[in-house]
Amino acid sequence: MTIEIILRPSGAPTMANVLGQLDAIAAEMTDIRRTETTQKESLTMSDNKAEVLELMKEWGYLLRDRPHPASPGYAELLVALRPEPTGVHFDPKTLQLVLHDEELQIARRTTLSLDPLTREMLRPGRVCPGLVVIGDHLGKRVEFFTFGGTLDVVEGEEERGEVVVCVVRSPVPLLRMTELPEEEAVAGRLGAEIEALMGELRARWGTDDEEYCRRLTQSDPFDFYVSSLHSLLERYDDHPVLQQEDPALYHLLLDEKQWLERKGRWPKGPVTLEGLLAPE
Repeated sequence: MTIEIILRPSGAPTMANVLGQLDAIAAEMTDIRRTETTQKESLTMSDNKAEVLELMKEWGYLLRDRPHPASPGYAELLVALRPEPTGVHFDPKTLQLVLHDEELQIARRTTLSLDPLTREMLRPGRVCPGLVVIGDHLGKRVEFFTFGGTLDVVEGEEERGEVVVCVVRSPVPLLRMTELPEEEAVAGRLGAEIEALMGELRARWGTDDEEYCRRLTQSDPFDFYVSSLHSLLERYDDHPVLQQEDPALYHLLLDEKQWLERKGRWPKGPVTLEGLLAPE
């Protein structure tokens, strides 16, 4: 990495100018190292079957890796499906999410399980934006929201018998919606707001629901995330009273936008979610 100190017009940098730039460089190098580590770990997760199975031996589901320390969500969700509950943790029986139906080229809500009727659908695929719901053997549900990503499947054997680990990965935050620690409650509200906005836009298609589902398959996870943030920020700007009703969510939106701007990833003219999903 090249370190460049920008001189003032007079040719002499001030001490504050130099120290400020050095701090920025140090922060950037930390982000780069963290990103490289996360990418390496993520690669291991999908490429090394033994490590995936070992990691999930004592878990029903597991969230891993934040895109950055203050991110509202995670990069990976791992879900271990077992034919019988262990009784020692949350025991997933089903995984419901929106998958890209390659045959019809539409987004379809799909339930995955070890049941013979759904077993054939346990295969790698592309995940579309929407709710991800894990159901256990007792009927309890845990919900997440994803802006899109991929699904990998790892099959193996444990002492208790068969296990299939589903790995949902996204380049943007995957949000926990239920069973949230208090410090993460705002992430659940973010997911709920976007889910509600998607519902409003879906209703505008009327009976042409299939075209809406086709739009979901065409959306890139990163673009969908930026559009979601942009749409909610516009709503807050148009109705300042909302900023007072939920300041934590408003500041989360601002912080995510500013982080993307610092990375040079926030587009100059972002499209709203309406622009991505609403009828033309």
